[in-house]
Amino acid sequence: MNTPFKKHEITVVAPQNLIWWVISDFSQFYLWNSVVPYGSGSLKPGRTLRVSLRMTSGKVSLSSCFVNKVERNHFFVLSRRLLSKRLLYLEHAFIIEPINEPENEFKFTQTLKAEGILCPFFIRRLRAQWELFNVMNHDLKYYINKLQNHGT
Repeated sequence: MNTPFKKHEITVVAPQNLIWWVISDFSQFYLWNSVVPYGSGSLKPGRTLRVSLRMTSGKVSLSSCFVNKVERNHFFVLSRRLLSKRLLYLEHAFIIEPINEPENEFKFTQTLKAEGILCPFFIRRLRAQWELFNVMNHDLKYYINKLQNHGT
């Protein structure tokens, strides 16, 4: 069973490589990201990342995710599974797309896909948690604006 496709988007006015640098430098997440305040690992396909995730309860949970795909300055896709892909599989993509490239206007999108036979049991919690990622998008935009306004 699949959940409906989930998506959060925000427009960011900044050079594409700056947006990429901010979203792919996990060691600096604590500077701007209130939803995923910690991350470590290499953003290379086949590697595992360790991340902390602020839960809707306010607690922080440490977990790991698998790096599926990476196209520098454009997107990366992470996944998690519970025992096997058939039980519960989550795929989270981070995408930078041009809106008006000459003006450095880009759309930053996060998508979530969840599938597996246990999905119905986790769906309410997944939906609530997913809404926090909209906060992450706003954190990103605010931080990038702050960097640009301070000449970085």
